[in-house]
Amino acid sequence: MGTATDPHTTAQAHQQCMELLANIPDDFIRQNYFDNLVSSYKLKNKKQLADALTKYLQAPGTNNQLPATTFNESTEIDDPERLPKWIKPYYKQWQEDGYMSVNTMVNDKKKVGFYTLNIKNNEDGSRTISTTEQSNFLAEPIMHVYNGPESLFIFRLVNHRSQPIIEVPASSIPAPELFQKACIGEGNFMLYCNAMQWKRIASALLEKFTKCIAIPFLGWQADGFFAFVNGILIPGEGWQPVNDNGIVIHKKEQFLIPASSQVYLKTQGRNSDAYESDRPLYYNQKNSANLPTISQWAAAMHKVYGQKAYLAIAALPMAIYRDVLFNVDNNCPLLYAFGEPSSGKSKYAESINAVFFKKRMAFNVNSGTDHAFFSYMQRFINTITWLNEVDEATLKPEWFQALKGAYDGESRERGRIVSGKLKTEIQKILSLIILTGQKLITADDNSLVTRSLIEAFSKPDQRKDEEIENYNQLKTWEENGLQHLVVDIVQHRKIWEDEYKENINIALANWRRTSAEARNANQRILQNWAHVYVNYAMLEEKYQLPVHGDVVMEYCLKKAIKWSKQLAGSDILSEWWATIQNLVNTGQLKENWDFQVKTETSIKTADETKDLQEPKQVLYLRLINVHPLYEKDSRSRGKNPISKENLLQYMISRKYFIGAVRSRKFYKIEPTAMEGNSNNGPSMQLKKIETVASCHAYIYEPLNIEITKSTENEELPFG
Repeated sequence: MGTATDPHTTAQAHQQCMELLANIPDDFIRQNYFDNLVSSYKLKNKKQLADALTKYLQAPGTNNQLPATTFNESTEIDDPERLPKWIKPYYKQWQEDGYMSVNTMVNDKKKVGFYTLNIKNNEDGSRTISTTEQSNFLAEPIMHVYNGPESLFIFRLVNHRSQPIIEVPASSIPAPELFQKACIGEGNFMLYCNAMQWKRIASALLEKFTKCIAIPFLGWQADGFFAFVNGILIPGEGWQPVNDNGIVIHKKEQFLIPASSQVYLKTQGRNSDAYESDRPLYYNQKNSANLPTISQWAAAMHKVYGQKAYLAIAALPMAIYRDVLFNVDNNCPLLYAFGEPSSGKSKYAESINAVFFKKRMAFNVNSGTDHAFFSYMQRFINTITWLNEVDEATLKPEWFQALKGAYDGESRERGRIVSGKLKTEIQKILSLIILTGQKLITADDNSLVTRSLIEAFSKPDQRKDEEIENYNQLKTWEENGLQHLVVDIVQHRKIWEDEYKENINIALANWRRTSAEARNANQRILQNWAHVYVNYAMLEEKYQLPVHGDVVMEYCLKKAIKWSKQLAGSDILSEWWATIQNLVNTGQLKENWDFQVKTETSIKTADETKDLQEPKQVLYLRLINVHPLYEKDSRSRGKNPISKENLLQYMISRKYFIGAVRSRKFYKIEPTAMEGNSNNGPSMQLKKIETVASCHAYIYEPLNIEITKSTENEELPFG
């Protein structure tokens, strides 16, 4: 038996080591083992060992790999015809790119993957050629989705079993371990190459990509088309569906609709569908022939919703051309339908929403996170965004401010990490907002009211059979999808771009010229309703609508004047109660003579006895005393006071107003001189003066004033 120093035993050990090293597939790992072996055992025959390793690498049964240092891309084979038959078709690619994309049959076995050729010049002048399998699959370039550092590369993976499509972040392309991670989820797709070999392959693949631009938010695009989830509508040119990879071409540029890419289509209907929220904006071109025209739909809306349909019909071009509206004066009104439960407000909003989307639910503002709220708001461009259950008591303050800001085009900024760096993202709200709720939000000095087109709903009477039939017909259409109406209207975009601003200016000028009430109206509200009229009138020039535009003009003007008066009344009452507070503070109004605050459970008014349900503080106010002081105070501050009659008209609509009281006892305490003289002058005594007078009663707490100083039933001593 040999010893450790026996040359024969040593040679055998070296041979076995080289045999083992030859079966390590990774060049770098194999080379590290080789170098460690040589240095650890202080082997002096490094060149001979390297030659032996090369021999084993070329031998049958090994991985057929050579150290990376033996590859010479400038090497040419004297006679390519001597190459194995399966290599010949790929030899030119190897010369140009330094690798081969192999997909062929060899000895009745499928061979798929990236391969490299290894050429060894032998001492006898011959050359030894071997192949190295760098992967068991091919990665075929499909598209480069450009978005700066967030760019994506779409590949089709090909192995002997399947051809899935994947997207890989740009940052994962240079590193084989990250690219491998992106592939392995699809099955047996393995890389065997080291980092340098992969970079050579990746570099050549990157040259083969076609660049395209992703469409992150569907709807109208600044590039000149309206994007649905399954294609685009180009005004004047027509419909263009996406190809299998979600690509459309417009003006020689490629655009990607991610939700239509095969990467995501296969997940449709699963919880993991990343673009599930985009899919309701879908145009079924084949189905549109069996659905109503715009004229038929508008007529049905009018039959179901009456005059409220004017706003709903105008809402279509208002949404589709929202950017055109906004450019008039850098704002766009919101639609606001409010009313008691089962009054029809939600069905009304649903009918408008159904023109744009198939089964897209409203966002319930009583639930959901900030992220969900703002993501829903910015999801689409020039469509509808419907928020339901809007209520002042439950609406988050920041969401309320967002709704106000949406009118003026204000956006929201948030920070997020991109490629390890903090990036500021701007979330824009670029669609027409519809609000539905039971009560009108009047907070913040009616700021939302002045920004909205308001329709009030109440419970309808018993519907007739014909009305039920009309309603069911409309809802059947909505169930089948009405997106073809959007396609029809988008075709007229150039008309809106060219004529809209002039038309709305003409409409506003006409209202102000012919109506004193319009001149005195809130100009923001007036402009909001002018948008409704002008959009209806322009739509009427292209389609037959249920009523003439002049009827809608009169309706919109009356709405603007009504809500302006309502707003003015609200502002006047705020000023009124503030003045009352000031008059009390300055001693001009006297408690128990000009007003009283008492706890009551019921009030007998001029018309009826009102049950307050529970004990409440009630303010009794003698307007005959108070109003002259209010007028004097207002004029001293350069303001025009409102008449007592108009003041009462505004108060009647307020919930805190109880009513007129025919008679109530009031009193005041005044000092009076006593008969007789004294050394210190005439003596004085307090005298109670009483009167019975009419007044008006109000629930005290909602007035937000503090004017009572006495306690209940307080009496002053008399002398």
